[in-house]
Amino acid sequence: MEAGLTPGQWVTILHQGLSKKEARAVELDYIKKHPTRFNKDMGLANVRLTKELVQNIRDARDQFGTSYSDLSTQFNCSAMTAHRICNGEVRTVD
Repeated sequence: MEAGLTPGQWVTILHQGLSKKEARAVELDYIKKHPTRFNKDMGLANVRLTKELVQNIRDARDQFGTSYSDLSTQFNCSAMTAHRICNGEVRTVD
């Protein structure tokens, strides 16, 4: 790359060898400490999930390895919502 910066000049790798779960925890911690103007919190206006429902979805995924598609059918939500729930990206109304 002759006409600019290379990633090595502007990227710093802080952690290596993390599991997906560990990397996600580090990422969430970073996002909380460094909010951006783009990933705004939308609040609870559109949330219809209870703690019990979220826990049931997570349990089904953790205990039985249920696919996101099957979770969406079983719990009446989208596969993407099931994915977000299982990866800690969804809040509840409770």
